[in-house]
Amino acid sequence: MVKLCSIDGCGRSGKLRRGWCSMHYKRWSRHGDPLISSPLRGNDEARFWLWVNKDGPTPPAHTLAAIRGIITSCWIWTGGGDIEYGRIRLTGREKPKTIGAHRFSLTIHGVDLIDGLEVDHLCEVKNCCNPQHLEQVTHEVNVQRAIESQYRLAQLQKGLPILGRQEVHSLSSI
Repeated sequence: MVKLCSIDGCGRSGKLRRGWCSMHYKRWSRHGDPLISSPLRGNDEARFWLWVNKDGPTPPAHTLAAIRGIITSCWIWTGGGDIEYGRIRLTGREKPKTIGAHRFSLTIHGVDLIDGLEVDHLCEVKNCCNPQHLEQVTHEVNVQRAIESQYRLAQLQKGLPILGRQEVHSLSSI
């Protein structure tokens, strides 16, 4: 006699655990309910917040965020991604796609992403998703800011005051 899954309307047979087929058993072990396939499938924003830790570090003194007076902590992306930047797979659409978690954070906070612009992390924490720490800029501006940040960091490490581009230009013309 073939034993069938005890879930109404399932009809699957095979090795049963708890009276359920393997699919319903896996759902129960993952989500605590054999009838739930994925509680967050299609809800990209809810999935995003599962992977964000809002208790990250505050921006170091040499960063643009600190210079601009932004003292809120970084929101660290703890989900998947490449070595530096977090990535999230957007499934709540007709054609799923993967984008940077920091870019998705901007969109859910009402910022329209502009083609051709990069997102600069003012805090210099590449897996930060705090929209206050993110700004859309051209590639040239992003590279220039990175160079200036390294200069400011070197100044700090030498015990010298942090000078901005205007102050350095003023000193060099004396």
